[in-house]
Amino acid sequence: MTDQEKQSLTEESESGNTLKPSAAGAAAKVVRYYVRTAIVTPQILFLVIGLVFGLVLVFVNPMFHAPDEIYHFEKSYAVSEGTLVPAKKGGLTGYRLPVSIQKTFDTLRVAPGVRPTGPEVHRAFRIPLKKGVSAFYESPSASHYTPVPYIPQAVGVGIGRVLDASPLTLAYMGRAFNLLAWLILVFIAISFTPVLKWVFFLLAVMPMSMHQAASLSPDCVTTAVAFLFAAFVFKLAWDKRKPLVTHNDIALLFALAILLALVKPPYFLLVFLVFLIPSRKFRNVKQYRLVVGIMLLIVLLVGISLTALAAATYHSPVREMSQGGQASYITKHPLKYANIVLRNLNRGKEDLLYSFAGVFGLAESALPAWLPFVYLFVLFCAAALDKDYKIKVGLAPKLLGAGVFLVTSFGIVTALYLARTPVGDASVLALQGRYLIPLAPLVFLLFYNRVVGYEKNRVFYAIMVVIPVLAAVMTILKIA
Repeated sequence: MTDQEKQSLTEESESGNTLKPSAAGAAAKVVRYYVRTAIVTPQILFLVIGLVFGLVLVFVNPMFHAPDEIYHFEKSYAVSEGTLVPAKKGGLTGYRLPVSIQKTFDTLRVAPGVRPTGPEVHRAFRIPLKKGVSAFYESPSASHYTPVPYIPQAVGVGIGRVLDASPLTLAYMGRAFNLLAWLILVFIAISFTPVLKWVFFLLAVMPMSMHQAASLSPDCVTTAVAFLFAAFVFKLAWDKRKPLVTHNDIALLFALAILLALVKPPYFLLVFLVFLIPSRKFRNVKQYRLVVGIMLLIVLLVGISLTALAAATYHSPVREMSQGGQASYITKHPLKYANIVLRNLNRGKEDLLYSFAGVFGLAESALPAWLPFVYLFVLFCAAALDKDYKIKVGLAPKLLGAGVFLVTSFGIVTALYLARTPVGDASVLALQGRYLIPLAPLVFLLFYNRVVGYEKNRVFYAIMVVIPVLAAVMTILKIA
């Protein structure tokens, strides 16, 4: 909130009748003040819209109707018990879980296009947990993840286990704690960043982001950590109130970087954003080189090691798939593979946009075809119009951000090609726009400028409120 806006609100609150205002009138002024403050403060507006939108989605979206949510629940339950490494049985990877969990899945008839009835949901809520009666269940889509992005869900599930709640109740508690983690981490990220605050806000309340946050998906924590790391780097690089990087800043930067390496590969490549921080902000060049060098070494070592471990434990559902054979194909035909990637991106660009903005459930419904384009247009406008004239972002930092985006995106596509696609196939299977949400601020950084002379006014703030709320309402209606 700018000083001018604060002064305007203060003057308005102090103006008016000289007579002593009524209690109702004073309360109305206080409410108006805080409402206006929330509207012009993106992190507060995020909490308001995110909390309301998220809680509705937690309960409106049928349980286990988010991508791979069954497997994410199984992983969350295992982590809540302290099982950090999946078991192997007969060549399969999974966990030993109460049989009541599978009974809950069967009762709810989890499948694309199948919505459980009221009586079925009621029966599922009444299924007792019975922790001692267990069996081995394969979990191909979640067992290769680290436990870190499942911590919020596991906390919720763990509390439910202590209360001996039903498996369905545990799942809803996991969703609620995942949403809580999203709200806290993204609030801090928007508070940190000195640039693109409204871009972070729009990306965070975007229907696809909220759909993941209100589910058991680990992508929620992955995106939140990516936002938080990028926002803190932006703060150290461009915040005028931060002339020098302190020891506490370095400690927090290391913690966020390591956390980034522990969520989901290949997002650890975002660590290269550390080069956005000017060396002059450190005590000397030696300290700068030492901090950056050690950070890159640790993060890349952890990230690459966990990627290799994930590849070793991942059991692909695709027949005729060989990660070793696929890797050999890529190394032998690099140009051909690059052409495959470009053709797939060009052919599926509209699907990428739709799945970036909002495809819900088990890919059963999506936003109206026009809304993702409108939302994307508003994002570009926010990037170009929301600025601090004291902060200059030069061409070199923008190009570095774009380069990190391209390299990490290429890593994501390659991971999918290795894990989900038959050797040498011309298609990249399971490529979805939601995987690019953690990287999106780097694209919009290209449009930050001080050339377009524009002061944010009522029209700007109205659009920032109306478009996300419209998207939220249409999302709820589509799902419900």
